Amino acid sequence: MIDEALDIIAYTIPIPFLYIGSILYIDLQDPMVYFMYASSMNVNILFAELVLLLVSLLVFVFYLYPRDLAYKGVRLLRIIITAGIWLAMNAHILYGGYIPEFILSLVPTVFPTYQGNPLVFVTPALLEAGVTGVAVIIGALVERGIISRCRERI
Repeated sequence: MIDEALDIIAYTIPIPFLYIGSILYIDLQDPMVYFMYASSMNVNILFAELVLLLVSLLVFVFYLYPRDLAYKGVRLLRIIITAGIWLAMNAHILYGGYIPEFILSLVPTVFPTYQGNPLVFVTPALLEAGVTGVAVIIGALVERGIISRCRERI
């Protein structure tokens, strides 16, 4: 269960977060740089989110695809649950779910966007690793629970 989560995290994190980090690393405090990049910044962030979505969902499907398994339907349900939980957690964080005030007060320090700080490569990747790990573990627990229930009935 933990090894699956670590494998999926290792496959999912590098490509999208190198791109996201390279966008967020740009120092926009200089007015000349700001005027040069500001118009395309939203498009680049949306493209980075799309890349993250596609890479993550493809990794979920191809890594967890049922191979020689008696419970293929349960494994497919696990893929759907894992992807759904991952999407729900990312949507909550990125698009306006409740985030406590003490967390919001830490964001400028821990996540210094558009300041030329290399921490923007690390912090989003760690956050996404946690989200992905939780989603994979919950999906695995649901799968194990369903399989154990099916074995009890037999």
